[in-house]
Amino acid sequence: MNKPWKEITIYDIAEKLNLSASTVSRALNDHPIIKEKTRKLVKATAEAMNFEFNTQPPIQVAVSQRTLGVVVPFLYRDQMAEIVSGIMEAASLADYEVIIAQSFGLLSKEIEIVKSMYRKKVDGLLICLAFEKQEMEHFSKFRQHHIPICSFYKVWNDAYCGQVRINDFRAAYELTSHLIQSEYTRIGYVMHQSGDGIYQDRLKGFKSALHNHNLVFEPCWIFKTDLSLNAGQAVAKQISLAENAPDALVFDDDICAAACMNELKKLGYKVPNDIGITAFGNAAALVTEPPLTTIDFQRYQLGQMVATQLINQVKYRKLHEIQPFKTEVGYELNLRASSLRQRSYLKTSSGSY
Repeated sequence: MNKPWKEITIYDIAEKLNLSASTVSRALNDHPIIKEKTRKLVKATAEAMNFEFNTQPPIQVAVSQRTLGVVVPFLYRDQMAEIVSGIMEAASLADYEVIIAQSFGLLSKEIEIVKSMYRKKVDGLLICLAFEKQEMEHFSKFRQHHIPICSFYKVWNDAYCGQVRINDFRAAYELTSHLIQSEYTRIGYVMHQSGDGIYQDRLKGFKSALHNHNLVFEPCWIFKTDLSLNAGQAVAKQISLAENAPDALVFDDDICAAACMNELKKLGYKVPNDIGITAFGNAAALVTEPPLTTIDFQRYQLGQMVATQLINQVKYRKLHEIQPFKTEVGYELNLRASSLRQRSYLKTSSGSY
């Protein structure tokens, strides 16, 4: 059974070091009257006891402030904006406020934000992890004080942390299988350069589909990028210069896919006859020409679900019974013209360049 969260105070530090509370306070504030040796000892002990030192005047803090912290890579991306809207709706219905912050996909920024959320004493943390390779030390104080965490979309595979996501392995498998059924045989994958979490699961699904349909996996057809507009354009140029280029692509991001498609068309390629394009995400699907085949999921509902689950965890925490959960939301494979070759083309073309 989890122990309740006990707020560490200067009195706890004073008791441990057999000092007065006033001495501890002065040492933490670097008062010149306190010897340097004592200041260092007090600060080291405070850190070891996970004491959060606040230079502002003390205030009374309720057991629950009814506040949730939300961390996302980018708010301007349509998919994240919809998820956050769902989170805010569910939080509002439960009478919780929401603090939202952007990590810009950077681990260093994520660490800074998570520590700030802890200092603000949020009741729970909702996070879509940064794109960079993860380390989890910055979540340790949430663990120690039994503050629930739930990751969503790009999730943290940890026994303590809840998660809400789609089945990325299965979705990538279906997207790749669709291309194979459309008679593409040299299929490449444009993935995020971190290659972890959901991106690893998608790559496994992609490889599994190739294997089960007796197609060769070519490492040279895996493009590791930051999934930006520039990355999409760069992939198009690489394909145009390759002797043995893929005739279809699966993208981890639809915006990157749209940029690649536009560049390929400038280079003289016909989509989908010369090359098929598919992607995760649906923001750009209907503004591309031709419309983009995508994996889409119910983002607003995901936000509602993840917030509701976390609020339930906050309630469990009061009973010292946090029970992490793993939940999948549904997705749709939207077949559109970017991956549907014309049958007349297939009869008259070998598909080679």
